[in-house]
Amino acid sequence: MTDIRKIYATDTTKENEGVWSQDLGGGLRLKIARLKNPHFRKLYQKLTKPYERQIRNKTLDDAVENSILAQCLAKTVLLGWENFVLDGVALEYSEPNALKVLSDITLTDFRDLVVDLASDAELFRQEHLEDAEKNLSPGSNGTLSGENTSNSSDT
Repeated sequence: MTDIRKIYATDTTKENEGVWSQDLGGGLRLKIARLKNPHFRKLYQKLTKPYERQIRNKTLDDAVENSILAQCLAKTVLLGWENFVLDGVALEYSEPNALKVLSDITLTDFRDLVVDLASDAELFRQEHLEDAEKNLSPGSNGTLSGENTSNSSDT
């Protein structure tokens, strides 16, 4: 018999506090919380409240919708980055910088990547995290405290 918990259980702490992605190229890593975590839902509800009628009638302006999504992602989902370069300049992580990048209409593919990572339940699997922690040798000073839950051998 299959234990559903072993297959589907996620670590809610990691969903809320975020986990580091694997190297996305050039050393770029993102710290991502689960999409629609409680913080995301609360902020999304607050920001969409003035637009309830337009949302219900499916008449909400795309620019407003994109702005709300970018704000929610910047404040509650994209929680950090390493080795982030924009237009040839290293960009330190900050919430305003995240909002700037996530709001940029020419960088919608990057925003989509953030959403895809935040939607990937595998990044937040309880079993996956436990297995990764077990793989650290006892004498290791490994930094795996659930922060980096992916590695190239998982693909």
